[in-house]
Amino acid sequence: MRIKSIILASLLSFIASAGGNSSQRLTILHSNDVHGHLLPCSYPAISSLRSGNVISGSMMAGNTIGAFDLPARRDIGGIARRATLAARTRAELAKRGTPVWLIDAGDIFFYGAFSNEYRYQEQLLPVTSETPEDPALKAVLDKLWAPYAAKYDEVLATATADFADRGDDFSQNNFFADAVRAEFGAEVEFEGLGGVHWPIVAGPVTRAMLVYVDQNTSSVVTFRMKGSAIRRFVQQSTPICSGLRYRMFFGKIQTITVGDAPLDDARVYSCAANPSQASRMNGSEMLDKKDTKRPWSEVVIDAIRKAKTITPAYDGRCIVVETPRSAGRTE
Repeated sequence: MRIKSIILASLLSFIASAGGNSSQRLTILHSNDVHGHLLPCSYPAISSLRSGNVISGSMMAGNTIGAFDLPARRDIGGIARRATLAARTRAELAKRGTPVWLIDAGDIFFYGAFSNEYRYQEQLLPVTSETPEDPALKAVLDKLWAPYAAKYDEVLATATADFADRGDDFSQNNFFADAVRAEFGAEVEFEGLGGVHWPIVAGPVTRAMLVYVDQNTSSVVTFRMKGSAIRRFVQQSTPICSGLRYRMFFGKIQTITVGDAPLDDARVYSCAANPSQASRMNGSEMLDKKDTKRPWSEVVIDAIRKAKTITPAYDGRCIVVETPRSAGRTE
């Protein structure tokens, strides 16, 4: 039994300050992972999460979870009951003038009797600028956004083109790597594929467009590393780099250079890395490791501000042939 399938809803309420004594309360009813369990269901007591481990092959296998047990439950769940709770919550909060959003995160079908017997066909409904906005909902969003508009609508720079991915050329990550390396004067900088959830597109680059970057407040790490250690890390993690270029074929490095010269295994290079990549490295191979106390997000955003105009670069710096991205690329 999938544990998430019996969760009816998580009720989240938050208050967004609108300045002074004014505020707007919004309630979100959230559900997910129904997995075809449209009718009520039952499950036995579960103690497989004990000692931070779970049963091999279960949906949470491999996760580290604190020890706890789940008691047996009978005749719980069901979307008809969920509809009752949603309607009841809407009615109660309507008396207080509180808007309610009902959001389902997906995985509605599969793994249930209904999904076995009934077939469905997905239909994508495009949401474009031609789709009218719901006036009432837009009014709520505008009120919530107003206190923060000046911050997030700030135009940091102008992008001359979309920062699109082309094969192994991840232009936005490349830009971040170049920005951090330039700021700290390192010979090599390491980045991963994580952190880009809202791609930069041609036109004004606002702080809102970089909101995920803005949340990464961990500090940039600088260090020195021998060429042989760099080679091992690249072989293992295939990171995004600045100052370093490499080609991998069937899991083996074919060429690797720093600047215009082949990587020298005996030489020690100055390096920088975002905190996520630094944590993946073998600490004993990182010489003179230093926490710069400079948030990675601050470094990247400042670089975009100073540049005023930014352009994606497609230079084939890191090429991985026949290695699935999910298996080779680090996040």
